[in-house]
Amino acid sequence: VIIATPPVFRPVHFQYATEKGKHSFLEKPICVDPVGYRTIMATAKQAEAKNLRVITGTQRQAIYMMVPVSTRKTKQEWEEFLTKNRFSFHNC
Repeated sequence: VIIATPPVFRPVHFQYATEKGKHSFLEKPICVDPVGYRTIMATAKQAEAKNLRVITGTQRQAIYMMVPVSTRKTKQEWEEFLTKNRFSFHNC
């Protein structure tokens, strides 16, 4: 599930997706207040217990086009970079 709603709703949507047993991608910022943070962290523990994958990041499909031509990496190099630099709650 891609959770890219306004940040104030993301903790609740993440909680619902986890209850339904869905892997989640949360667009940054994942929360905007302490209550949301606590909800995210508690839900992340539930997701880990269910062996669900959770990834956070920015949803940019055109990142390759945002880099100056002289410094562009190949599409394969970007895919390798993005794969290696994903953040997951399971890595905490």
